Amino acid sequence: MESNFSFKIITPLAISLIIILFASNIVINNYLISTLDNKLKDLHFNRRGEIQSEEENKVVILGISNNTLKELPPPYNQWPLARNLFAKVLYNLNQAGAKVIGIDILFNEEDRYNKKNDSLFLNEIKRFNNVVLAAKLDELNERFVIITENSKRYNNYFYEGDDNLIGFVNVIPDYDGIIRHYYPKYYDVGSNKSLYTFSFSVFDKYIKLTYPSDNLKNKLDNYEFEKYLDNNSLLINYYGPSGTFTTVELIDVLDDSEFSTVTELESGEEINTWDDSISGLKYSGLFKDKVVLIGSIEPEDKDIYPVAISSDDKMQFGNLMYGVEIHANVVQMLIDKNNIKKVSDGLLVILIFLFSFVTNYFFGIHKKLKISSLAVSEIFNLVILILILFLVYEISYQLFNNNFFLSITSIYFVVIIVYLSNLVLHYLNERKQKLMIKNMFSHYVSSKIVDDLIDNPQKLKLGGERKELSILFSDITNFTTLSESVEPEILVDFMNDYFDKMTEIIFKYNGTLDKFEGDAVMAFWGAPLNDPNHTINSIETALEMRAQTKIISETWKDRLHFDIFTRIGINTGEVIVGNMGSKKKFDFTVMGDNVNISARLEAINKFYGTDIIVSEKTIQDNEEKYLTRELDNLLVKGKSKPIKIYQLIDHSNLYTDIDWQFIIKEFEEGIKLYREKDFIHSIQKFKKIINTYPNDKPSLLYIKRCEEFIKNPPDENWQGISEVLIK
Repeated sequence: MESNFSFKIITPLAISLIIILFASNIVINNYLISTLDNKLKDLHFNRRGEIQSEEENKVVILGISNNTLKELPPPYNQWPLARNLFAKVLYNLNQAGAKVIGIDILFNEEDRYNKKNDSLFLNEIKRFNNVVLAAKLDELNERFVIITENSKRYNNYFYEGDDNLIGFVNVIPDYDGIIRHYYPKYYDVGSNKSLYTFSFSVFDKYIKLTYPSDNLKNKLDNYEFEKYLDNNSLLINYYGPSGTFTTVELIDVLDDSEFSTVTELESGEEINTWDDSISGLKYSGLFKDKVVLIGSIEPEDKDIYPVAISSDDKMQFGNLMYGVEIHANVVQMLIDKNNIKKVSDGLLVILIFLFSFVTNYFFGIHKKLKISSLAVSEIFNLVILILILFLVYEISYQLFNNNFFLSITSIYFVVIIVYLSNLVLHYLNERKQKLMIKNMFSHYVSSKIVDDLIDNPQKLKLGGERKELSILFSDITNFTTLSESVEPEILVDFMNDYFDKMTEIIFKYNGTLDKFEGDAVMAFWGAPLNDPNHTINSIETALEMRAQTKIISETWKDRLHFDIFTRIGINTGEVIVGNMGSKKKFDFTVMGDNVNISARLEAINKFYGTDIIVSEKTIQDNEEKYLTRELDNLLVKGKSKPIKIYQLIDHSNLYTDIDWQFIIKEFEEGIKLYREKDFIHSIQKFKKIINTYPNDKPSLLYIKRCEEFIKNPPDENWQGISEVLIK
């Protein structure tokens, strides 16, 4: 008993000491721990996502891209830009009330066009005294010690000893090349002084201009940044991925009544994006009391770096961010006093010991509960492990949300090692059981469902669950005519090709193919695996099916002598989904009223002269992404509440010869008048569409309806609900 007690104490104690000595940064700097800590920071940033400052956003980016260069008249439409242009920008920004202007562009030689441009630029800098220019150091020694004996101007043509004018734009990545930390100062051996980096120099000027007479607030040294430093640098508290801060093109600030862009010169019309009396940026308040950072936002300039937070648009940005955006994050962080502080080593040591003992205790509980099954005891311990790891991670994340960073890598090592020392045999038995389940059920269902059943074995039963899904039905228009006009062998070959293509599209968008029935296809989204985007995936499937059908029609035209068209209906709603059938034979399928509605929506395409009809539930959260036209209110048989149905036209960014915006606008107004029983004016709206697009069948349908109601008016209780009932 005493020996067992000693083992419970000595084991976690020994593991904790080993971790503290060799698997943490408490005693020695461990490259692996630092790397894992950096990945944890990335994880926290990406989970937290974009944040909003407690006060109004104080930083605006003035970006220079090819869009600006293209609008500058020759010969000024190339790098480096003429300094008189920057002088004009400084003047305009100050006229709009900018507090501080930081220029993240190196001016390391005199103006290439005219030396007078340098004088103009310098005069504006001195005139407003709110400008910080970029400086750069040529040599880095041990990452943050700077040697600049051969470059006294710090690569800045305008530097003449005024340290307040410049800030170093050098950013030093971590070992993996990612920018996570920012150094407040660099030390110049040549002059024996420390000089502020760009963002700190901008912030220094900001507080001096904001609190000119408050000696506690207008001195950067009073902000005690040292307590936030880790290896002489600050962890950048990223406010979001690339594109988070308001960004304006430089040309839009230049383009005032005294400046002509290429577009203005070519068109002969003034645009004046800066000082237009109605829409000019000058009067928008955008720059009032703001810090404006000017820099490149053109990838070709290579002023772009990987950072700790990623954009949702992985193809365009991923975790890349322009240098000027990095400085914007740092400046905003300094203004908001939103720094992230590392949890002390003393507290980390306490947590390592605590979790070591707690974990060791909980992994032994199954013995006290007398759980004899190895599988059950392993699952029990695995759940405990996951809960502990999740708890540690959540503690770290919640601390991160409150601007404290806790390194949990060492704690994770303790928990996992204790777990492995207790559960190796249990883990092997669990793997053995999973293989047994997979071998048993793979004879009956698909591999995807097998994986689901391994996690949820209770699903291997008749019946199912209620779940919101999106259901699609499609069939081929006039298929009966087609089937009677071609040889059976050709028809079979065609149908096989057609079904192959449709199935590929359904699977592409994570759909479940329910069945083929004649020429009809039925599919659904959201089961057996959850799909939060099931409405979008079903819509994308329908659009691609329609496009693929056109290709198939052209391919088979010579053999079928028949044009192929597809009608599609999609509905979203609660259905019953699961394994249904007999004990010996069952299918994974869906059933319910919403399934029937989907089938009927496909069928009534013929009535409205459309090819894709979706219900309101399907499109309501996706209206901005797709071009749709409300068709009708339809009453479902057995229901008291009608449903709205829409014609799905295409993606919202569609460009065609047909003016769909005109059609949709006039059609909506026509339907509104129709439901108000103003049939005469309603007809005028629909005829306005027909005059331009004589084959618009929904408009022709409503004209016919209006004409009938003019002859035979509806009763007083009529609410514009269609008399076409869906069975």
